[in-house]
Amino acid sequence: MDAQNERRMIRISVEVTKGNESFVVAAQAKSIGRALNAVKAVYGTDDAKVLFPVEPESFFVEDGVEAVRRERTGAGA
Repeated sequence: MDAQNERRMIRISVEVTKGNESFVVAAQAKSIGRALNAVKAVYGTDDAKVLFPVEPESFFVEDGVEAVRRERTGAGA
């Protein structure tokens, strides 16, 4: 595997529900599983799910840093 592929990450949107609040975060990691686990760890909840459809133009990213950031509030919030 070359250096470029080693740095390649994926970016997904994840819906998080914590108590009565629902919101969407972007998660970036080496795999979907790692991204989902990072979201669960950051927000202290197991109620997190990948939002589909995954946007193909933003799925692969070259930035080699794992990250979680809040995007927007969910419906009704």
